[in-house]
Amino acid sequence: MARLRIDLAKTKCRSFGNCTKLAPEVFALDTEKKVSVIEGASVPGETILKGAKSCPYRVIALFDEDTGEQVFPPVRK
Repeated sequence: MARLRIDLAKTKCRSFGNCTKLAPEVFALDTEKKVSVIEGASVPGETILKGAKSCPYRVIALFDEDTGEQVFPPVRK
């Protein structure tokens, strides 16, 4: 899997914490109980993708670092 850039739509976050359970090395809840990225995390892309997919509000968007293409959620055409 390609290297991923993570973008967060924090205003949509409802603090379910699914992402922090599935990818605790990558995602955490900040002091406002909104998702944040743990800097310097080195985990497989599949783990990041699982965390992103677990969010019912699609707060986490993933992009291929090399191409800039959105990997998740799928772009509607």
